[in-house]
Amino acid sequence: MIKNIDITELEVSNDPIETLDHLAQPFLDLAKKLEEVRLNGTDAETWTALGDANVFYWRLIVNYLPKHFASSVSPASKAMLEMIADFMLRASKAMRQSPDTALLAQMVQLNLNMSDQILSIAEKIENERMAA
Repeated sequence: MIKNIDITELEVSNDPIETLDHLAQPFLDLAKKLEEVRLNGTDAETWTALGDANVFYWRLIVNYLPKHFASSVSPASKAMLEMIADFMLRASKAMRQSPDTALLAQMVQLNLNMSDQILSIAEKIENERMAA
C-alpha cells in the first residue's frame, strides 16, 4: 500500500535555501509514489488521491515560486510551469480512465526534473551568497 504524502503544510523558512529544499522534497516523494504505481499498479481510490496530490502541488508551485523567487523564475519559466501543471491535470484525469505506464513514466520524470530545478535555484542563491 502506498503511504500518504502530506503536502498540506508548506514549511517556509526565513532562509530561502531551506524553503527551497522543503519545496523540492514533495516532488521527490510524489515521483517515488508514481513510480511505485507504474511498477505495481494500484486501486482507483489510491490513484485518484495520488493524482490529485500531484496536481495540487504543481499548482501550488506555479503560484509560489514566481511570487517568492521572482528573480530566479522568468516569465518564460512561469509559462512552462503552467503548461506542465496543465499537463499533470490532463494526465491525472486520463490515468483514471485508462492507466498508461508510459504516461506515468513521464509524470515521474517531470517531478524529478522539477525537484532538480528547485534545488538549482537554491544552489544559485548559495553561490551568490558565497560570492558576496
